[in-house]
Amino acid sequence: ATTATTSNGAHTHGGAVASDGAHTHNVTLAGSWDVATSGDGSLSFGSVGCVLKTGAANGSEAGIAKRPLAQNIIRFDRPQRFRTAFRLSSVTNQTIYIAKGGTVQVGSSLRYFGFRIIGNALFGTVENNNAGVRTNLDLGQTLLTAITYEVEARLIPGERVIFLVKNSTTGEFEQRGVIATLGAAGIPTGGLQTDFFELYITNSAAGDKQLTVSYVEYVQER
Repeated sequence: ATTATTSNGAHTHGGAVASDGAHTHNVTLAGSWDVATSGDGSLSFGSVGCVLKTGAANGSEAGIAKRPLAQNIIRFDRPQRFRTAFRLSSVTNQTIYIAKGGTVQVGSSLRYFGFRIIGNALFGTVENNNAGVRTNLDLGQTLLTAITYEVEARLIPGERVIFLVKNSTTGEFEQRGVIATLGAAGIPTGGLQTDFFELYITNSAAGDKQLTVSYVEYVQER
């Protein structure tokens, strides 16, 4: 499920709504979910969420991107954050993106902030339309299979992105790092955007890799 929420900074409302401090109204994120696969890659939806699979062939890909129609809402010049949960079937020979914006898929804007997984290592990642040259930050989390990880990324426009991982023992989200890099390889900038959210997985050796994402929650100041 995807929850898209905008906030006036004082209140946050569940569902796809926005607040002007006195009234709430529906916000429609119309537009398709663009699915792209190559090689043995595939994508499915079920009771556990969205499942992206590379299949066995080396170099296979699976991705899904939300690109809303004109809606005058999604942008990078407002404070915002997203939270999501994911599980992995493997922790070797894979590259994964979970990000607000457009990452590596064809037609993406290459402006994004979020998470990158290389093998079993979790990184914070940002780019600002720099032809795939990004800034990555190791978040010190060694990933395991069949465990649900909850993560959050917060954008302070023009300043930094804060990355958090939920502690499974305390149930609290803990800050794991900050990227304050500006410029083309830094945090994304700009007004209205066509790329809302993107999930992507590819393998670098023969063998099926799976990414399961159970929810995405997004909050942005209007």
